[in-house]
Amino acid sequence: MKQTQQTIHNENLNKQNIVFDDSLFETFIQECLQAKMQDTASNNPLYPLIIQTRYALTQSMPLHTQNKATIERLLRDIDKPMKMAIIGQFSSGKSTFLNALLGKEILPSGITPVTAKVCEITYGEEIGLEIHYKNNTIMHKPINYLEEVDEVENLKIAYYKLLVPLELLKEISFLDTPGFNSQNESDTETTNTILEEVDGIIWLTLIDNVGKNSEKEILQTHVKRYAHKSLCVLNQKDRLKNEEEIATSIAYAKRAFDGFFEEVIAISAKQALDSITTIQQDMAKHDTFFHDSILSSYHTTNHTIPTDNIKATQLFQDSNIHAVLDFIYKTIRPQALHAKEHRILRELRTLIVREKWKIHRINLAYKELDNQLNVFTQKLHFNALQSGLEKKFQKLFSHLDSQFDSLAQKIFNSFELKPINIVRETKNFFGMKSQIIQTKEVNMLPREKLMSALCNDDNEYMREMRKLGFMLSEFGTEFSAFIATQITAFSDTLEFWRENALQSLNLAYTADMAVSDGIIERHFRAEVLESEITNDYIQTLTQCAQGLQNELTNLQQLLQLNFQNAIMLCLQKLHFEVENALAKHRTNPDTLPLYNPTLENVRDMINLGLHYPLYQEKLSLNFPLYKKTLWHIQQQLTQVYESKHKIITAWIAQMKQKYEILQNCEYNLSK
Repeated sequence: MKQTQQTIHNENLNKQNIVFDDSLFETFIQECLQAKMQDTASNNPLYPLIIQTRYALTQSMPLHTQNKATIERLLRDIDKPMKMAIIGQFSSGKSTFLNALLGKEILPSGITPVTAKVCEITYGEEIGLEIHYKNNTIMHKPINYLEEVDEVENLKIAYYKLLVPLELLKEISFLDTPGFNSQNESDTETTNTILEEVDGIIWLTLIDNVGKNSEKEILQTHVKRYAHKSLCVLNQKDRLKNEEEIATSIAYAKRAFDGFFEEVIAISAKQALDSITTIQQDMAKHDTFFHDSILSSYHTTNHTIPTDNIKATQLFQDSNIHAVLDFIYKTIRPQALHAKEHRILRELRTLIVREKWKIHRINLAYKELDNQLNVFTQKLHFNALQSGLEKKFQKLFSHLDSQFDSLAQKIFNSFELKPINIVRETKNFFGMKSQIIQTKEVNMLPREKLMSALCNDDNEYMREMRKLGFMLSEFGTEFSAFIATQITAFSDTLEFWRENALQSLNLAYTADMAVSDGIIERHFRAEVLESEITNDYIQTLTQCAQGLQNELTNLQQLLQLNFQNAIMLCLQKLHFEVENALAKHRTNPDTLPLYNPTLENVRDMINLGLHYPLYQEKLSLNFPLYKKTLWHIQQQLTQVYESKHKIITAWIAQMKQKYEILQNCEYNLSK
């Protein structure tokens, strides 16, 4: 036990690191399925096909509850009797006809609550009635309950099951269905649902009202696909005058219903039931009718019934019910297994085709998603060019350069010419020294005055620097807002893709299947979009936008915090250059000139103090921050797209493998 727990623990730890070979895993599954099939008590060849279908369906995603219920029902149906539906328009005598087949008047006629429900007539060791409620409970009631149930109680009931000890019912179950075109629209809906599950039908109509357009429409819409194992019964033939009229009605019905039925038979269910009742009275020695009933005693070879009552025998022959019995014994019963196999295989193929179509639509959705991601990756740079942000960014450096020029001009224009006395020493012919005082106008910088004017917080240049810093920060905010609009558009595009994909699957799949169950929707939203796609794209864009914002914020802070110090240093440098040159000139006026700064000299000092080359690199030149950010976004999105393209391609390949499994299963079903 301890070793087993350790093994399980190790397997759980290694799950994320193990890559299963699909072919080996599938072989293992198939071997398990074969072993299970060998152990089953059923030798029916349909069993492995149902199991294989269930396996194929589970390869795309967890088996939907409805598909699971269908598979389980088909497994139960393998050894169940064939299902024959008795259908027809309202008041066509279905209950009387079934009573004639059962040999006793069991089913009530003309009771509206009952006719709105299905009554399944199947084999039982003794006669009984099961009430199957919508809440999945089952109750046993006496037969007369069919005549006593009220409409309120009937609303709670799903269907009735009548158990009859008739040998034929071991092979064929009859379904008494609500009529078509009754006053209750749900009757027709209920019958339509039944036709999806039965193996064959007996269409019952009145002989003197046969061939109406309403009947043709019903047959064309609902019954045509069952024609190869269907019987048309013209009831109440006793209402016609003679055999000629009966033959005329049969001929007309065959023309009107051409291609719908294998056989058209005229009967009188009432005559059959009356004759059987009389025969039963003569067979008083039989305590249990059903084991020795007319159907059990009737032989298709000699058409004899166990009675000496000539009148009853003639009435039975006149009813022509034996023709229906002949059709049941000679046509329907031999086809029972084939019909059931046909129905089961049809339902299995339907499940496979639906799943194949779903996978096909999912793969189309994956390809469209890949296309949308590729378009977005290429389109974002174009949207940035159209946004006007690049022109705004270019204005930042132009504004800064203009302010530096203005500041340089202000300082340069502040130089003042002041008279300075220069003492020059000379020698005469005799070597005697003398001094000559020479007055010169020298450019002097009013340093203290400029510092007071330029280094306070309220001067125009300081305000312009703050304004420029705000422009830098504002551009970062605008770019982040632009990225936010792209993220919103991207999210809207993906949501539109998801809605279209789900709508396409809803059209390709029934509304109550996996789409509405939320399996695919959760897959598309959580696994495909949020986990694998959206988050990475949003994170990439957000990080790039934040990176630009941080760079611009740093430039803003550098500009505002460094401005006063840079101005002071610049003025100090200019003052030093002037004073130093003047001091040297005093010592040697002839060889050491005075310092007369140009506007370019002043600008160079400002550039040096305010880190102009850094701003030039970040805001101008060939690869400024804005272009670098767009390039970086393009590179990052391309990498993200390539990684997502690989994931989507793997999804598509995985779906193709599952499609091939379904294809192989469908091929086995077709064989």
